[in-house]
Amino acid sequence: MKVAIGLILTHGFPVPTAFIKGIFDWYGTTISGAGNALLPPERQITGAQLIYSEDFPIDAARNDICRTFLDKTDAEFEYLIFLDADMRHPADVIHRLVQTGLPIVSGRYQMRKAPFKTVAMRKTGDGPRDYDSITEESGIVPIDAAGAGVLAIRRDVLEAMRREFGEEWFFYQVGPNGLRSVSEDMGFFERAKACHFQAVCDLDIVCTHVTAFEVEPSWHRPWKARHDEIVQVQVPA
Repeated sequence: MKVAIGLILTHGFPVPTAFIKGIFDWYGTTISGAGNALLPPERQITGAQLIYSEDFPIDAARNDICRTFLDKTDAEFEYLIFLDADMRHPADVIHRLVQTGLPIVSGRYQMRKAPFKTVAMRKTGDGPRDYDSITEESGIVPIDAAGAGVLAIRRDVLEAMRREFGEEWFFYQVGPNGLRSVSEDMGFFERAKACHFQAVCDLDIVCTHVTAFEVEPSWHRPWKARHDEIVQVQVPA
């Protein structure tokens, strides 16, 4: 199996040092084959290719990468993996994302502001903003949406979406109130679900989200503990 890694490098936006350090970790592990020890022989990675876009806005850049992946790589490239430049990814991230063979797999990272919830969600209503972050902290769990900061998409998912919707894999949704979704990722997951693909989040693939600092999952725990405490107090005796 071969994989393509999609990177968005837009002019005017600096690339954090943490991301550069992460590149040395995960790319070195991928090309050395060290990560293949995690995989059965039939799922080992035999090749990797970088695909990058300098386009803007972000939905256009992601669509450009999806198009290049489908049109410029052969069928041996089973997965397109987005790794965003405002994150740091662990050395084994590529192998961990593809080890199950599932169609859409996200890793775990947190929002960059308090209460630092996980950027993986389940649908709570019909609007483009009607999502709540998941509360699980380990294992592989089904989700309705996530950020694309660490996201593996199997080739057949992108092919099916192209047949059904054209070449707009990522896009901003607009609800009845005129508000658009908070990110282009939500549109991707909505259309993937319409094509009958279930997304999951592997919560044990932990990445940091870079702002002025790197946000990690433990930062959410004080807010979660306080929320649980308040809920317990409000429950009638």
